[in-house]
Amino acid sequence: MTETQEGSSSGSNSGSNWEMPAYGLLLAWFAVRIAYLAFELHPYVPPDEATHVGRVLAYAKVFGVPDNGPGTFELGLLDHRPWLYYWAMARALSLNVFGLQDLVFLRLVNGLLGLATAAVGILWVRDWCTSPWARVLFAALITNTLMFSGLFASVSYDNAANLLAATAVFGLTRFRAHPSASGLFALVAVLLAGCLTKRTLLPFALGVGLLVVVRDWRRVPALLVQVASQRQALGWLVVVLVLAGFSAGLYGGNLVRFGKLTPGFEQVVGEQNAMSNRIYARGRILDRFRDGEISLDEARAQARNIQHPGDRNATLFLLRRAQVPVESLEGPFTYLGVWGRGMLRSSVGYLGHRQALQSGVGLVGYGVVLAVALLLFAWRWRPGDASGVPADAAFLALGYAFVLVAFVHYPAYQSSRYIELALQGRYLFPVVLPVYGLVAWTLAERTPRQLQPWIVTVVSAGYLYGDLPWFVRQIDARWVMPG
Repeated sequence: MTETQEGSSSGSNSGSNWEMPAYGLLLAWFAVRIAYLAFELHPYVPPDEATHVGRVLAYAKVFGVPDNGPGTFELGLLDHRPWLYYWAMARALSLNVFGLQDLVFLRLVNGLLGLATAAVGILWVRDWCTSPWARVLFAALITNTLMFSGLFASVSYDNAANLLAATAVFGLTRFRAHPSASGLFALVAVLLAGCLTKRTLLPFALGVGLLVVVRDWRRVPALLVQVASQRQALGWLVVVLVLAGFSAGLYGGNLVRFGKLTPGFEQVVGEQNAMSNRIYARGRILDRFRDGEISLDEARAQARNIQHPGDRNATLFLLRRAQVPVESLEGPFTYLGVWGRGMLRSSVGYLGHRQALQSGVGLVGYGVVLAVALLLFAWRWRPGDASGVPADAAFLALGYAFVLVAFVHYPAYQSSRYIELALQGRYLFPVVLPVYGLVAWTLAERTPRQLQPWIVTVVSAGYLYGDLPWFVRQIDARWVMPG
């Protein structure tokens, strides 16, 4: 047994008297920061929060899915899209008997989703990491990433999607260690719920499904045979069938009617009505200009009709970028470097309709932590380590990142000519557990025992400072809730 492995084993016992209090302190600090931001952030700071709140209020007026109409066109598509988050938030809104503003109440509910996500992450890492140093480092990372904290202090369907993705990762690891029919159906139910929350969880669900098929296909038939004799498994099967029916009705219905998993807004309400939505208007104006349907002056005039100041300015900026010749665009390998830096800056910083992004020494520090973890993982990882969980985590993280780069971000750059378009670290948060799990496991379990306390202390302190203490030094009155 190597020195590192010995340290991991002995560390697990020696950390029992301080590990749980450390989790409690980190989760309490996480809750305080979320509550602070929920009460303090201006409504137009968090990304797309006004749209999400508007959709929740529209869902609150009916029990099911509301219809599109003149009063909702500015909110984008209400039906024919994943609806579970908005439906759940609308039901939660009826519990606001505390006299709080609807916005603040919904932010606090989303904060509970954040605490649940962090708690699920801690349960997950305790399932497979033997070193308490690694487990506490993971907890420090996930509760002290600025955009992660800030997002859960706002109203966004990303929050429910991230919780369900985290639960799926936990469920996959638990199923791998303790295979059962109820565990399998619970995992499928969580993935289906995720796909009913945000369509970008479709590739994530595919990745989890591939891991189950490739690594567990031999045991699945035997588990399915046991379903009839297991009441809990039958209960989860019913949940799976209900969610599968909703998913088939949503995505299958869209494919049959519109030829897409999620139709364009204009396919449902017509282009003139769709132009009331700021996101659609921005994209459509750019497309018409690039296709030569309208002149630059006409495009600028249409852009100035967009009511949201952030999207209006963004459209005018992208119209200037659209004039850049395609020959000057960066190739995919150069783009990867820009992509990595942009995703890191907007994860450990704040990127909404206002920005507070890390740069200089601070950003280099975060980059060094991730780079060292990556190099150590490549050097020290062996097949079968930690019952295969690190391999699963690496597959999910790299696979999801590949989908983002190849099918979303690089095509967006080629189309817009703007290299940082859509580079928002929050888009990687569905795989935040795999990423931070690998970082913590590598830095604090695959290193010499004597170094582990120092590594965890230094890295945790950097992340703790880089969250709220750093953030409050960057903002001014424009970031703060009016009144």
